Parts: sequence; structure tokens; C-alpha cells
Amino acid sequence: LTEKTCDIIKEIYDIAKPTNMLEIGFNAGHTAFGWMTLCPELSYHSVDICYHPHTEPHAEKIKELFTDRFNFAKLDSKELTPDMIEQYDMVFIDGDHSERGLHSDYELCNKAKIKWLLIDDYTLRAYIYDFLNHIHRSSNHKYEMVKVYEYDSEWD
Repeated sequence: LTEKTCDIIKEIYDIAKPTNMLEIGFNAGHTAFGWMTLCPELSYHSVDICYHPHTEPHAEKIKELFTDRFNFAKLDSKELTPDMIEQYDMVFIDGDHSERGLHSDYELCNKAKIKWLLIDDYTLRAYIYDFLNHIHRSSNHKYEMVKVYEYDSEWD
């Protein structure tokens, strides 16, 4: 993780102060590692379909490092129900990057009344940008956009 990414995690933590976070889409675990390292009071749970061969070994390593603060499940978020996630105060949606997947994960969180949502790739995919701007402008959605972050990555 870069210094900029770490600063973003710390800033989001200071705004939302999550205690129990769910990540949809673990992949290699970089985000989980960052949050767990920088926020020592945070309980962090991840789900991932484990498409990549590195996902499960990386999740096992994160579990070794953070023991009871981290949990992982090989699971598609479409199998989750609102009552299964209602205990989380923040959900990071970074799994199925399709338009349908984003809508499904958002609706799950909305029905579970999750207080804070982080959504990845806001500026990279037009449908994400359009969907989130619609939510921000609509009185039918309880979420408001707090901030948009541009982080550096290997893809820049």
C-alpha cells in the first residue's frame, strides 16, 4: 500500500469510525491488510468467490496476522441476506465489478441498513459514476456522498 492509500484509509476511518466492517471482494487482501494494520480496534470480515488462486492463501495469512479480528468466507455476495450483514457499520463494495453486481451489493446493504458504504472504482467505470450520482441526487436513497478519493495504484 502506498502512503497515499494509507492516508485515505485513515481519513475514512476518522470520518466513519467503523468498528465492524465487511469487505465484498478480498482478492489478494491488500485493502484488508491496510485497514487491519491502520485501525487496530476494527473487526474486519471479507467474502470473495476465490476466482484467483492467490485469494485463499492470502486470506489465511491475514487470519494468521490478525487472528480474531479478521474472518474470511469463500462466498458470493449474492448469497448474503440483509440479516446476515446487518451487524456491520461499514461495507466496502469491491467484488463483482459489473453493473448488475454493484446494484445487487448496494441493494443488499441498503436493505440491511448499513450506515456507511465505500464503493470502489467510482471514477473508472461510467455506470458506477452514474449510479452513485443518481443515489446522491435522489431523495429515495438514504446515502449521501461524503467524498470521492483518487488513489494511486499500479494501474495508474
